[in-house]
Amino acid sequence: MYVVCYVDRVRCRFATGVDVHPNDFDKASGTVKSKTLENKDKNLFISNVKKRITEIEVRYRLKDKKLTAELLQNEFELPDYQTSFYAFYEIELNKRKGVLSTSTYEKYEITLKKLKRFRDQLNFSDLNVDFINAYKGYCKALGNCQNSINANLKNIKTFTRLAYKSDLAPFDLFGDVKISNIELIRNFLTEPELNKLYSYYKQNRFHENEKDILRPFLFSCFCGLRFSDVKALKFNNIQDDFLRVKIIKTEYIDKEVKIPICIPALEMIDFKRKTKQVFSMYSEQYMNRQLKSLCKASGINSVRKKTPYFFQQSY
Repeated sequence: MYVVCYVDRVRCRFATGVDVHPNDFDKASGTVKSKTLENKDKNLFISNVKKRITEIEVRYRLKDKKLTAELLQNEFELPDYQTSFYAFYEIELNKRKGVLSTSTYEKYEITLKKLKRFRDQLNFSDLNVDFINAYKGYCKALGNCQNSINANLKNIKTFTRLAYKSDLAPFDLFGDVKISNIELIRNFLTEPELNKLYSYYKQNRFHENEKDILRPFLFSCFCGLRFSDVKALKFNNIQDDFLRVKIIKTEYIDKEVKIPICIPALEMIDFKRKTKQVFSMYSEQYMNRQLKSLCKASGINSVRKKTPYFFQQSY
């Protein structure tokens, strides 16, 4: 059995968890004919569902807020939607799953997971400057650099501002809090250094998982693709020694790019693989850490302070 109601002519259906034989149901009253204790219990379940719907409706009316079918469904399915920032974050993120790029969706998802590790529960009433400062301290203790912390805060800001506009958060948390980026000096491989790494790959003196790291990296160097594009690359993107891809960072343009594949790049592809994906990829963070060691093993002893975080830019 379901309780059905309409909000602005939009149909909402709510499960009661009750099964009833048609002969035992009274259509006029919308209840189960209560001849037995079991049927009385079923009526109680139905009544509780109706009560929850009414409570949500009344709460919105008292707050002089417009209740939509979507809001009613959200609040019924997640009773803490009105109080829990995590519940709100999850619902709003899932709504955007088909709209956001894969990389953006994953970044928002990673931020939510980190927030939950920092604090098991987070209500709208907990969102204040003390929370921001405590979260910054937590991220620093994890070894995150300032720009990584700022990127996390920007993701949180997106959803706290959305909650404020939805009249769920009491105030705009980041209204007076500025998130500034520290300018990075991007390092890069010189041509001789790239040749060293390519020669090291040809020597085949490393573990198989290191090969899985070097292959996509060198391929990105030879073809000028970002990490996200290499990760998404499929064999059907390879046509007549050309790559035909839609660059993920600019996918909103909806334009296909045609890139010639040079011989060294072709050497990085295992055409015997029985998967759709061209490369097996680890996380960006893990690959960057391993590439640092591989560069050192190949004889690249840079005088620069930091080894390049290769997949943060294209080549």
